[in-house]
Amino acid sequence: MPHSPEFIGKAHEKLTRDILNREDPQEDTKEMLNELSEDEMARVEIGAEKTAQFIEEKVDFQISKAEEVGDKFKPDPEEDVDIVVRGDNSERAFSLKMTSSSTMNVRNTLASKISENILEEEISDLLTVKEMKRYEKLTQDFARGKISGSDMGSEMTEIFCKYFNEKKGENEEELRRNLLKEIRIDSDMVACKVTPKGKFKGFVSPEREAFKKFKNMKGSLEIFTKESNNTSIFFELGGESLFRIDMYGQSNGSTRKPRVKCVYRVAFGKESSGKQATL
Repeated sequence: MPHSPEFIGKAHEKLTRDILNREDPQEDTKEMLNELSEDEMARVEIGAEKTAQFIEEKVDFQISKAEEVGDKFKPDPEEDVDIVVRGDNSERAFSLKMTSSSTMNVRNTLASKISENILEEEISDLLTVKEMKRYEKLTQDFARGKISGSDMGSEMTEIFCKYFNEKKGENEEELRRNLLKEIRIDSDMVACKVTPKGKFKGFVSPEREAFKKFKNMKGSLEIFTKESNNTSIFFELGGESLFRIDMYGQSNGSTRKPRVKCVYRVAFGKESSGKQATL
């Protein structure tokens, strides 16, 4: 059975579906809700209510049916779809996310993909010979259990932070464009923040002023690491947190080589990450 965060996520998806269908909670929704504490249930209820309202305002058709589809709808393993709404011979798919923290995990990827898609080089071409040997050594040590996934990630953040700043110096407009494309904060993601006590704090959205400036090449972009969190690369615009990239080692069984997993985490609101640059 799922752990509490998974129950919360599934309950949020299913209750959003029920609200969009103008139905009382269905049996599969009740099954998830019954696993939650009173505070968790309050979070899910306000999150689902606000999410359903957001979706209704976003689509340009009258919703006649909403379906919680999850993994069944994913022909592409990178697709992240939780709800499909239909009406007037139209349909639209949405990814739903809810958090109580100041950042939201919006996408998982790999260091090799960041190298290709953002820095526009194969990782073997991006890294120097010395860095590539270090990367291979870290991979071997991680596979043998000599170092942790965090140890592996902390060394890679230093390397990638350097290359992000080099890319910024060469072509900042292209870097910003590539980052926005990779993070995928678009109109089909509905990511909301609800506190542990059920207080709604808003949505992650490209309509946030900081992201508008980022997209329009305005503001001063800073990219850095911190001694207090050495597994992350932070991105700020004019002192306001935009997002960060977390890195850590991951192994998926004996048939797969260990790799560096990366998580894009987008910030809510106007808080600074408290920069303590190590570069």
